[in-house]
Amino acid sequence: MRAVQLLKGNQTITMKMRPSIGPENFDRKMEYTTKKLRQGLPVTVQMQLRGAEVLNPDPGRDLLQRVAALVEGFAVVGNMSPVSSRTIEMLLLPNNEGPPPDPDREPR
Repeated sequence: MRAVQLLKGNQTITMKMRPSIGPENFDRKMEYTTKKLRQGLPVTVQMQLRGAEVLNPDPGRDLLQRVAALVEGFAVVGNMSPVSSRTIEMLLLPNNEGPPPDPDREPR
């Protein structure tokens, strides 16, 4: 029910990645994803596969599992789509109990 309420406003953020993403780019995209989840917005992580990656999508799935493990404390995986042609999608929803305080923000 919460997923339907969150998605009704059409405020879903889409984060696109490739299995061959570099560590700096991955860290930056995870910072942005974490920020949006802490704000209470759902995030769709989309893995784009090209060329030989379509035939072997396991590295892409592994990267999505890594994303899910990194946001485990304050988000849940809504659903994860099977491989459909060239994309794998995973919906991340903020926890019902509310986001934890942002460690970078100063207390008032």
